[in-house]
Amino acid sequence: MDKNEFTELLKGYRENFEEINSDEVFFLTKEAMKYIGDADPTIRDNLVYPYIEHVINSGLLKPEEIKEISTTCLENITIKCRKFDDSIFCRTFSMLVIAAIINYHRKSPVFSLPELEGMFNRVIDSYQSDFDVRGYINKKGWAHGAAHGADALLQFAMLREANAEMLLKILFALQKKATISYYGYIHNEDDRMARVAVAVLKRRQISDSKVFSWLQRFRMKKEKSYSNIIRKNNIRSFLSCLYFRLYGDNRFDGLNQEIAKIIISNN
Repeated sequence: MDKNEFTELLKGYRENFEEINSDEVFFLTKEAMKYIGDADPTIRDNLVYPYIEHVINSGLLKPEEIKEISTTCLENITIKCRKFDDSIFCRTFSMLVIAAIINYHRKSPVFSLPELEGMFNRVIDSYQSDFDVRGYINKKGWAHGAAHGADALLQFAMLREANAEMLLKILFALQKKATISYYGYIHNEDDRMARVAVAVLKRRQISDSKVFSWLQRFRMKKEKSYSNIIRKNNIRSFLSCLYFRLYGDNRFDGLNQEIAKIIISNN
């Protein structure tokens, strides 16, 4: 089935994916994964991803089929280069599929602990290594390199299987992403990342000393350069989002005081 035939088929079902014959669901899902990174947003955003998300959330795939789709996603997010190009769409939308898969696993377990840990490590490695963090790309739509990966990390952060080591890795990955100096976040990436940090912190599995130590990594040296301005704005935006998401929860009053001190110190 070529792309035109496939997209026309999905268009016919767009209003009601439930009409798809159950015997065809997995075949169509594998076909959809071929176009998960299509540069045309009308295909990627409006047809392919909504279909894949629906069949996962609705429990229309068997456990072994979900595992096969997850394997494809993990292959897709492997970093093959450090440049800005259309391959970003395949990586970031595969991250969204992983987020949907882990969200489904949280309700209806599919993976063993070793399998989850393997997936988690692949996601963390990709998220930290991916250089392309663009948000919206003219004529091609949302890439959201930082945000979509954060959505996947959010699901891992909420796993009952997540231990302190995994949660700490998530915080360090967010810190690395939030402190880049070559791109300024302008498409709500800061808040998408901050909500992951909040999910981690509210698990209360990481000691206060380690959390405060992590927070110190956002302190900046006083340097006047264009790249430093970008980094400072990214840090301020992330920490501000984190502050207000924690505001009102008295368990984090001390942490929020430290966040405010760092924001002021960096200015």
